[in-house]
Amino acid sequence: MTHPRILTVAPGLAMLAAASARFAQYASVLGYAQMHEDSLQAVREGIAKGKNRDELADTIRMQQYSHFRNYHHMRGWVYALHHLLPTGKPMAVYP
Repeated sequence: MTHPRILTVAPGLAMLAAASARFAQYASVLGYAQMHEDSLQAVREGIAKGKNRDELADTIRMQQYSHFRNYHHMRGWVYALHHLLPTGKPMAVYP
């Protein structure tokens, strides 16, 4: 089964993962896609409730993903999404 969100975000990613020698990597990509989808939804809901970025960062934990690589960056992701969603601009612009 191909995750539709991955195909929308990066069409070549599903093919790259499927062509990999290890199927576990593909399953991992699906897991990360779900984590990002869940965090995006949680931030959207928090913004709709009028929470500021610190309140969101303190309350959004998603322990089911705590074993994922870079999970410890969740606070930064919440800050970045809290800035991106209302403004449409990234928090840190790279050249």
